[in-house]
Amino acid sequence: MDKQVKYGKQVREELKKGVNMICDPVRSTLGAKGRLVAIFDSLRGLHVTKDGYTVAKSIKSDKTQSIAINIVMQAIDNTNSTVGDATTTTAILCKSLVNGGLDAIDKGYEPLELITGIEKALDFVREELMRVSVPVDDRIAQIAKISGNNRQDIGDILEEAFSEAGTHEDSSIKCYLTEDDKTTVDIQSGYKIERGFLRDAYINDASGKCVYKNPYILMIHAKITNFRDFMPLLNKCVEAKRALVVIADKFEGEFLNSVSISLQKQVQQLETQGGGYFQQIGLIQNPMALQSADEMYGDIAAVVGSKGSHLTTIINDINLEDLGTAEEVIISRANSLIISGGGNQEDVDAKIKALRVQLADDDELTPFQKSVIKGRIESLCGTHATIRVGGANEVEVLELKDLYDDALSAVRAALKEGIVCGGGTAFLRIARRMRDMKYVKKNKWYNVFGAVSSEQAGWNLLHDALLSPFDNIMNNAGLDTKSVSKKILTKDFDFNIGYNILKNEVVNMISEGIIDPAMAERVAIENAVSVASLMYNMDGVVVEDMRK
Repeated sequence: MDKQVKYGKQVREELKKGVNMICDPVRSTLGAKGRLVAIFDSLRGLHVTKDGYTVAKSIKSDKTQSIAINIVMQAIDNTNSTVGDATTTTAILCKSLVNGGLDAIDKGYEPLELITGIEKALDFVREELMRVSVPVDDRIAQIAKISGNNRQDIGDILEEAFSEAGTHEDSSIKCYLTEDDKTTVDIQSGYKIERGFLRDAYINDASGKCVYKNPYILMIHAKITNFRDFMPLLNKCVEAKRALVVIADKFEGEFLNSVSISLQKQVQQLETQGGGYFQQIGLIQNPMALQSADEMYGDIAAVVGSKGSHLTTIINDINLEDLGTAEEVIISRANSLIISGGGNQEDVDAKIKALRVQLADDDELTPFQKSVIKGRIESLCGTHATIRVGGANEVEVLELKDLYDDALSAVRAALKEGIVCGGGTAFLRIARRMRDMKYVKKNKWYNVFGAVSSEQAGWNLLHDALLSPFDNIMNNAGLDTKSVSKKILTKDFDFNIGYNILKNEVVNMISEGIIDPAMAERVAIENAVSVASLMYNMDGVVVEDMRK
């Protein structure tokens, strides 16, 4: 296929069109009075949402404009994967920086110096966000409510989930869809393994689960094939009259069949003899990839107090004192739960602390490695909340699930770096402070804002971008940005004074619960600057010629 070659101003115009194509539908969702967007896909059908990330993912184009769309989408993806919130803010910031910067380049400003000015301004924004952020304290419900389209029920549900699972950034909380018409929270306590029972034949409780009281727990970092190897250890468990739960890399079909036959024979003997001891055997297959299995077995050993059984594959050498214990193990169809393990809690806490340090300090971790570590922390923390999102119909449930995901991510981000005043107010006030900043050049002080050099123009571009989220929120609410900003900026004595668009009055945003995670704001502006830097330096493109 032939190629189209474009360069210079022609490229910049196409890039702006692509950025506007993805950002304009997204920005209409921002704020308490943001609008819904209907997305129709021939495969998935209709999806109505106020989630900016979902809207952005649905937008496609061809030729040069698709380059801009893909670049902005990468930034939105990065924001979503890092904090799971502020994706709409990222898009709005991208639009302002790209359109303003490319226009400046057309007027003769130097791209590299523009980027230098923007990066200096970005450093200032980071410092300001850190300076003004405050701890979450008892504001979880408020954070979730604001991120969840101002729905109080979302705030209440997430407050309940965090109160049970712990108010820390790696609390074990997950959201799933349900066919019920109501949203509920299920709480489980214990070490959770994301694997359920292997066969229905192993179910031993009226609840439809496999329940083992006060069992021994054996971990084998290997594939299990031969049931006979277990007989000596099973006989010891019979003498102790305690169940045996085995956690292994994999159980072969022959082994599973032998376990089923053993259980059936015991049932028949009990029926014939009219009583006796029933030796229960629980099986859990390790869900982790082989490269992560060692760490998982070590975590479980700390929880259950195992003295090294997971370090050997020779079952005949294992004694009862080498095994772990727990008050109860419950294996359901979806997962397994080890309740009140016999290990030392101090050892478990030490593991959690070490994993958190590794997550924070190791810059070379891949996204997959980070997700594995986060999963290990969640399991070790011991209390797990599952939010089952229900609704009247599929369209409502999908929209509600988007809102819960956003709200959950917002709370996690807030727990990491604190909160700032919401509604675009934090960026608006930081922009106001940028107008008063000065910089020194050749031993002389210059006003940064309104200056004429390319570097100074870069500073101004970021200033203007910071105003855009507030501007969009006001526009979506049908309010005049200039008159509202004038009302609140006259009250410079308090950084947190902003405008409640639902009440149409000037308020203290923190006190009103109109708040944003500081981390989400930081990541959004960082990713938008990354997009701008790339597009400012782009002067030519080669794309397939779709006209033929």
